Amino acid sequence: METKRALTFRGNVDGKSSYYFHLENVARWFKAANYHTSVRPIVVANQNIPRGMVSLLVNQEQPGGTEVVIHDPTFDAVADSTLDVCYVTMWESTALPAGAVDNLNKAKVVVVPSEWQAGLFAAQGVVAPIEVVPMGVDPARFPFEYHERPAKAFTFGVAGNFAVGGCRKNVGTVIDAFEALQKNTDREIRLVIKVYPDDKLPEIQNTSIEVVQKFVSKQEIANFYRQIDCFVSATRGEGWGLMQHEAMLSGVPVIAPTFGGLGSFLDSSTGYPVAYGLVRAAERYADCGMWADPNPFDLLSQMQQVLHGKDTYSRVRAARARAEQLSWDNSNCLLEDVLTQYDFI
Repeated sequence: METKRALTFRGNVDGKSSYYFHLENVARWFKAANYHTSVRPIVVANQNIPRGMVSLLVNQEQPGGTEVVIHDPTFDAVADSTLDVCYVTMWESTALPAGAVDNLNKAKVVVVPSEWQAGLFAAQGVVAPIEVVPMGVDPARFPFEYHERPAKAFTFGVAGNFAVGGCRKNVGTVIDAFEALQKNTDREIRLVIKVYPDDKLPEIQNTSIEVVQKFVSKQEIANFYRQIDCFVSATRGEGWGLMQHEAMLSGVPVIAPTFGGLGSFLDSSTGYPVAYGLVRAAERYADCGMWADPNPFDLLSQMQQVLHGKDTYSRVRAARARAEQLSWDNSNCLLEDVLTQYDFI
């Protein structure tokens, strides 16, 4: 079979960020589709990188004059080079960070995962062409395993990379809601919090709360969804919402605000949306507009609904059907169309 045109991807090869997982899935797909694929890392880690991904790494600009950059918009992908860049990116609050608009306007085309993102970027002054390509997951990795919720111990789960998104992930509000629920139910309930080794969490005294603080493999994250009865999130903003997407595929009810990218696939037919207001973004998102302020009383109410099994089966079935449509195959076929349209391949 004849090898197709060379294609270089660029991004952080750190083994744990959502941008890295996006980069890995895209690069693997295009290599399997017989493109001459290489990955030029911006940052590279020395652990948790699959051997197949390492084999794609290069240390210098590749011939061909184009790159597909998968990174948040703070990276100046063009700088002084003459490369044509397709910038695959997203953001989690209502205003882009300083310099991002200039970075994106140097690109030949900008790819975002949702119409919400496209509108946000255009409103901020991005005049480069913007194309929407939803993110994906691999349905085969997350088989649908709906089960009746247990009569006694019911396990809520929350997870994420809190080292860079602690304030945004808002796990403290989940803990508060869990403890409020615990005081108002005679059911035995548990909360599992999955984080990375370098994440910082508040001190937790509640023995019904388990913190799993380690790097987990792809197989282990699938097992995490099998071990919980509900995925609950009080996130202030997601560019997409990868873990919510994975949980929906796995047959796990999902509770989350639908601000930002989550509104692309989560609603009252596929999950349990949490009401929210808007407040000024904080920490690394300071000066980046507004983001969600999830209502803690509604978060508690949604947790109560799931605990008592309200509409659970119909919602998780609908969630699986919607999540399956948003696969990596679907996403990468759409990205291939964009790259063809703009003469990258």
